[in-house]
Amino acid sequence: MKRVLIQLLGGQTQPNIFSVLSVLPDEVVNLYTATTEQQRDQIEGWFARYGEQVKVQPIMRSLLIDERDQLYATRDVIKEELMRTLGDKGVQMYLNMTGGTKLMSVVAVQMCLSLEYSEPAQKANVSVPIFYVNTKRGALSS
Repeated sequence: MKRVLIQLLGGQTQPNIFSVLSVLPDEVVNLYTATTEQQRDQIEGWFARYGEQVKVQPIMRSLLIDERDQLYATRDVIKEELMRTLGDKGVQMYLNMTGGTKLMSVVAVQMCLSLEYSEPAQKANVSVPIFYVNTKRGALSS
């Protein structure tokens, strides 16, 4: 089964690298803003350098979210990604909501949940696991 990880990029790169290493996706969709463009470059660079060593070489696609229009831009991108795979029994989508802005996280989670509870998704038995990576020592999140 093909795994697609959608992740929001923030100021730290570790949560995004850890999520890719945990999910082992075939494809990663990085949502970033102009503020997190450097982190996008670092994450893509890390997998270009070390992906073969760690046996994780996903296709990386990065989509710029306009900081002035985060709500609608994030909504539209997430909806497009989810609809692209809706009903495709050979694809499992995941959402890493760790990075991005609070507004991006709220919208991304809402879009995934609304898809999950839609009639077409219910018929196709589609779910989108959502997770948060907490890199603080001794803390666990689920």
